[in-house]
Amino acid sequence: MGLTEKYYNAYLRATRPVLAVSNSIADNWMPETAKKRDSNDPGYKLEKFQELAKARQIEAAADPETSEWYRYMPLEARQIRLLHLKATPSSDTVNVSLSIQSLDDDIQFEALSYTWGDCSDVHIIQCEGKKVQVTRNLLGALRQLKYTDRDRTLWIDGVCINQGNEDEKSIQVAMMRDIYRKADKVAVWLGEAAEETPAAWKLMHQIFEVSRNTTHEDWDKPISAEEWERLGLPHGASPEWAALEAIFWRQWFTRVWIIQEIALARSAIVHCGQDSIPWIGFSGVAMYLYRRQFTRLTTCELDVTAVLPLYYITKQVGDGGGKHDLLSLLATSRRSIASNPRDHVYGLLGLTADQLVVPDYKLPVAEPYRQVANALLLKSLDVLSLKGDSWWNRQEGLSSWVPDWSSYQRAYSYLFSGSPNQVQVMQACGDTVANPRFSPDGKTLWLRGTMLDQVRHVGETYIKGNADHTPRFSRLVGREFMQDGMEMIVTRTLRVWEQMVLDLKTYPTGENIESAYHNTLLAGVDVTPNGVAGATLAELYDAYRWHRLTFPGESQKPSRFTKEEVRTNAGVYGLAMFPATYGRRLFITKKGYIGLGPTSTKPGDNVMLLSGGRTAYIMRLRSKKAPFTYEFLGESYVRGMMNGEGFSEEFELQEFEIL
Repeated sequence: MGLTEKYYNAYLRATRPVLAVSNSIADNWMPETAKKRDSNDPGYKLEKFQELAKARQIEAAADPETSEWYRYMPLEARQIRLLHLKATPSSDTVNVSLSIQSLDDDIQFEALSYTWGDCSDVHIIQCEGKKVQVTRNLLGALRQLKYTDRDRTLWIDGVCINQGNEDEKSIQVAMMRDIYRKADKVAVWLGEAAEETPAAWKLMHQIFEVSRNTTHEDWDKPISAEEWERLGLPHGASPEWAALEAIFWRQWFTRVWIIQEIALARSAIVHCGQDSIPWIGFSGVAMYLYRRQFTRLTTCELDVTAVLPLYYITKQVGDGGGKHDLLSLLATSRRSIASNPRDHVYGLLGLTADQLVVPDYKLPVAEPYRQVANALLLKSLDVLSLKGDSWWNRQEGLSSWVPDWSSYQRAYSYLFSGSPNQVQVMQACGDTVANPRFSPDGKTLWLRGTMLDQVRHVGETYIKGNADHTPRFSRLVGREFMQDGMEMIVTRTLRVWEQMVLDLKTYPTGENIESAYHNTLLAGVDVTPNGVAGATLAELYDAYRWHRLTFPGESQKPSRFTKEEVRTNAGVYGLAMFPATYGRRLFITKKGYIGLGPTSTKPGDNVMLLSGGRTAYIMRLRSKKAPFTYEFLGESYVRGMMNGEGFSEEFELQEFEIL
């Protein structure tokens, strides 16, 4: 064993047990029953908050005169409550009143967009001499947004909806589109200011002014070090940049509801502590940083990607794009968070042209998820590409083809990218048409297709580690050691993938085996136009391999490129490779095809083509004898089978029963 292998194995021994323990106790690995016993789970805390609200409403209704709790009166059709935030001299005192108004009347109010925060941190405000419970984050918003010289009228879900009444909540959620459209403006509350927030806000305003003076053509040109200095921007290592990035990592950006709240707003103002900026300026700064690649010249990641979906959707609505299809919105919000898992669906309905479900918070979580999936399947099989690996599921009782919208999926869909309605062109099943059938209870699905091949070998899952994601263990073994170990595991994983493929020697389609591998890691995306110095695909891969996949002590083979060109070409390949491979396994089939499949893929699984589908799919046989049933695992990329080649060979179609 050489020095390189010893070096790697030392890291492997140290980090693999750490990662195994960390992953095994992570929320995403818990069944729902276990999560409900976890007092730190946001859904559990929300449930307890609402149970407390319901108990206090029962108390208030039993004796309205003597009860200390405010009693919510029933609402009629199209009615909402408005909160009147009273002007008071003290910044800490919060007094409000509530009035019932018809949404069809000419009323003036603002709507608040915020995150509830920790629902176990309950505080009390005064409402017409009675008590109303709120979370700490909402209390902070009310204190900051309060005027000193006049009352302020707001619609706030946490107070204006009776949180102890599930029926009222379902009705009000169905009206959210009209509420946010009716509001004069939306006040976005990011939370209290941190020590570094003023510096971040100052820098944001500076960049906003810079962006306004940048020509349209220059918006898509990476900012140079010379221009950076000429504009008087802080040095790339200055703490102001980390402070600015921290703004974009506020919890508000993780909420699924903000997509609707921002997209429907006539105008919006972003507040963080005492500082504020119009949403159009805030999102414009994020886009400017992203498009001009500021992160190249800063020591922090300067990750603004959380703002991009909001920017795209808001722009489409503003440009007259109208309502969106629910499938695109579900894809866009895949990494959003909701304390109530039903809101991953309900929180998007206000933007959709398809009213496929009616909000009902009494239903088990699996029911609206199944309703949406089945309704979308009747339109196309594209929803199957959003069915993440069941390994990460949080909800129980889901049929194998139904996406768990509450699960933070590691893999990116091959059909849907970061911006809505942008899809990658794939036609694995040609021009065939889907004809799904469902059992009466909707829990069994039948699809026609053909079994293309079977998986023979699989590699390890590509998961890009980050020591910051496991802070407790990083402190235990040292952050630098932990990060180096994770990177070594990634390097080993991809190098093993490479060797698995090269051992094949030839490819069934006649394509050069190295070319097949290089293309598979990109899921067929052509990135050569983005390279520099006329780099071929093989040279782009070599640059990436040298720059990111070398072990200590390995030497670089001769190259015609400069170091800067190698770095650029490595970035071009790596940027496209990441969404194609992240959270997936490389596999090799019995016929010698190579592909990328879900984490759960294992030898013996079936590679399927389903009529009407645009990708290949991985399915697992559940029953050993007739009638045969299958478990759906997820979409797959198979090199040489993504443009209808499988169906062109006139495979015999059969119907598969999927549970």
